[in-house]
Amino acid sequence: MAGADLYGVMGSLRSVREFSDRPVSDEALRQILEMTIRAPNGGNSQSWRFLVLRDPKVRREVGRLYLEALLQQVEAATPDEVLARPGITRTLRDAVHLARHLGEAPPVQVLACIEKSGVSDPGSSIFPAVQNLMLAAWGLGLGTVLTTVWRHRDEEMRALLGVPDDIEMAALIPLGHPAKAYGPPKRRAIDDVVSYDRWSG
Repeated sequence: MAGADLYGVMGSLRSVREFSDRPVSDEALRQILEMTIRAPNGGNSQSWRFLVLRDPKVRREVGRLYLEALLQQVEAATPDEVLARPGITRTLRDAVHLARHLGEAPPVQVLACIEKSGVSDPGSSIFPAVQNLMLAAWGLGLGTVLTTVWRHRDEEMRALLGVPDDIEMAALIPLGHPAKAYGPPKRRAIDDVVSYDRWSG
């Protein structure tokens, strides 16, 4: 990929929470996963593992657990209760939409995992790979979002998917075709967040 193309993908990457049920091809998924495992990782241990969920029954169960986890996190009994809150943010509204539909769309969920004994700091190894996955998907016109809400149902997820105890489940990434067009992300100015040589507040 040329530098300009890479910068274009990086500069336009969005978190997608509204997906269509349009299938993701085996070829596209393989290409994304190939780029995922090119990420830097601690000691080049490559101790990551990726569980790709495509079976509709399994995805529905993950979706059910995910919705339960979201409601626990926001201390609500139903999605409608969350949506009725005054001043609800767009991000939370979109998160509720994702939780309600995760079991139906998108057609792929990727659980990013890492061996607990593989590296001293698992996050520094798995999250660069997750970023690669998200960028590779976006470059092919597919959307993703990094989610950890399901951690409120960690034991149930582990049992459902047969993930052994020596594997840390780090992130669930829904992956599919966006249901709508997304513009570029809004970000603060560089000068607001960058200091040089000494902290400047």
